[in-house]
Amino acid sequence: LESQLTLEKICHLLAAIAQTPGNKMNVNNLGIVFGPLLMRSKHETPTQMVADAPSVIRITCCLVDNYEFFFLGGDPI
Repeated sequence: LESQLTLEKICHLLAAIAQTPGNKMNVNNLGIVFGPLLMRSKHETPTQMVADAPSVIRITCCLVDNYEFFFLGGDPI
């Protein structure tokens, strides 16, 4: 439960950042930066990290874009 609350807060902040006028970090860029930090396995090799990167970025973008749906029970975008 603690990890879920932490993920919710991080996604909320990333969604707010992505929607801030004048911000140059769009959702995809935020996914590139924060995705690997949020979804890294304890025993992951560098080769596996590179192979998983596209999926990790897409999942992170989906969580941020659909923050209200995943964490607040709202409608998906």
